[in-house]
Amino acid sequence: MKFIVFALFAVVAFAACPQDDKTMTTVKQCYATCSTKPDVPSCISKCMQPQVDQTCAVCLGTAGKCLADKCSKECAKGIDSQECQTCIVTSCLAELMKCVTDQKMMMAMNSEACTGQDDFQKMKDQAKDIQIAQSCGEQCIAQADFSGCVQRCAQKALAVSNGCANCFGKMATCTIQKCLLPCVNIKSDACKKCSMDKCGPGMVDCTGIPLDPPAPVIVLEIAEASGKCTDPDDYAKMKNEEKDIQVGQQCGEQCVSSPNFSSCVQSCAQGILGVSSNCASCFGQMATCTMNQCLIQCINIGSDACKNCSITKCGPSMGQCTGIPVPPPQP
Repeated sequence: MKFIVFALFAVVAFAACPQDDKTMTTVKQCYATCSTKPDVPSCISKCMQPQVDQTCAVCLGTAGKCLADKCSKECAKGIDSQECQTCIVTSCLAELMKCVTDQKMMMAMNSEACTGQDDFQKMKDQAKDIQIAQSCGEQCIAQADFSGCVQRCAQKALAVSNGCANCFGKMATCTIQKCLLPCVNIKSDACKKCSMDKCGPGMVDCTGIPLDPPAPVIVLEIAEASGKCTDPDDYAKMKNEEKDIQVGQQCGEQCVSSPNFSSCVQSCAQGILGVSSNCASCFGQMATCTMNQCLIQCINIGSDACKNCSITKCGPSMGQCTGIPVPPPQP
């Protein structure tokens, strides 16, 4: 059972738990203590709680049960095996991310503007909430009191309290201030993405309801492509291989909590390097590959271990996509 300790910590750590040696030691001790108990999840949770918050403790318990139930055979050869990492991603990641979201919502129930029982029930459909925010923004764009107009519109559409609807007005104001150019077309994906990235955290603080975590990455292979960066303009901007790798790491770190990780990395790389969208898509593909192939090494996404794993396992496909070979990692 010892191998499971590393897997469950790696999967949950990036979403809910501290990433330090002390926590890792406690995880191992708790799992050793609890692995033979009748109720492993409850035992792990109680064992961890003196050191970590409730979300981390409860979800570590959930992780232990999931991996023991669904991945023990695949992980028998070790946590670094492809079979084990594939099983973790496909069988447990969605369940664990749901655990994190559910725990954060429960902790928020007694605070903030939209956590009253009535408001909370009406705000659970986040896709609908976002559509209403966009629709109200479009209806109110020419109004002198833009924020107030959006607030009243959202209150009518969702039937939430005035205090809760006020958060929509605040997010609308933030979006106009920080996303003016992407939101020339207020219904565009570019506007939605900018608003979520730059104003989503403030909306969470206001409503008390966390946004959904990133969708679990379950794509196990990326489509082969070639020559997307061989246009003379793109090629000139991609010649500095060390800079390209640094940009990939930087964008991965910035986008790790984005709802659409691959697209966020693509947009980030395009903004920094000035390459075409087609060329920048290769960075998004490599980021997805890295999350699939290097889950453990990339708990710290800026580490040398993450960089070396990413180049080793995903560099060849990056080279095929861009048309520019990626050199092997430095020894």
